[in-house]
Amino acid sequence: MTLAEEGEPLAYDIAFSFAEEEPDLRALEARSREVAPKLRALALIVLLTRADVARFRGNLRAAAELRRDYLRAARQAASLQEAGREFAAGRAAGLFDALAAGAFELAREIVVLEPAEWRPDCEYEDDFCWARLVALALDADRPAGTQAPRLLERFESSLQGEASARLDLARALAQGDAAAFGQAFEALLEERGREIEERIEAGEMDDPLVLAARRVHVEGLALLALADARGWPTEREYLYCPSMARNGPGAGAAA
Repeated sequence: MTLAEEGEPLAYDIAFSFAEEEPDLRALEARSREVAPKLRALALIVLLTRADVARFRGNLRAAAELRRDYLRAARQAASLQEAGREFAAGRAAGLFDALAAGAFELAREIVVLEPAEWRPDCEYEDDFCWARLVALALDADRPAGTQAPRLLERFESSLQGEASARLDLARALAQGDAAAFGQAFEALLEERGREIEERIEAGEMDDPLVLAARRVHVEGLALLALADARGWPTEREYLYCPSMARNGPGAGAAA
C-alpha cells in the first residue's frame, strides 16, 4: 500500500477511536498514547501526498488536543499512579505537535497541565529536562529566573558526558543566542539522520508510515517555530523540515 493509500483507512481508524462519547481517564490516556501518533502520521501523509498544509497542521493540533484533554483529566486524579504513565513532561510529542502546528496557546495549555517534577518511573531525566527547557522557551520575554540554568546543569549531568544537539539547542534558547541555535539545529538534523540509519540497520520495516516519519521531523518543525517567533534568521529549506510545512496557511480542520 502506498503512502497516499494509507490515508483513508488511517482516518477511519482514528474516527472509530472516538466512538466513546464520554471517555474516562483511562480512555483519554489511551487516546493520548495510541490515537495521537495516528493523527501525527495522518498529518504527514496529507502533507507529503497532497501538500495540504491546513490539514497537516489541523491533524497535528488534534493530536496535541488529545494530550491536553488527557492532562486535564489526569490533574483531577487522586494520585500519580491513577493519573497514569503518560502524565510526565518528558513525553513531549504533544507539545511539539502544537508548536509545529503554530498553536502556541495550546502548547502553553499543555505546559501548564504537565507535572513540573521528574517522574523517574515514567520518563528519562534528559527527556524531562529537554521538555521543560522548551516549555520555558515558549515565553522568551518572560524571565526564567534560576529555572533554566538549573535545568541546563541537570540536563548535562543526565547525559553523562554524551554529546547532545538538544542540550546545545536548549542553551541557545535559554541564552537567546540565534547563531548558536542555528549551529545546534543543523547538528540536530545530523543526529536525526544517524538515528534513521541506525533504525534501518536494525531492521525497521519500510512501511509507508515509517517512511513518512523519516521525511518530516515534527520536533524540528516545532523548534523552527520557536525560532521564527523570535525573529531569528533561519534557512528556507532544511532536511526533514520542508518549507511548505512552515510557511503555509494557518491550522485547519483535521482530516
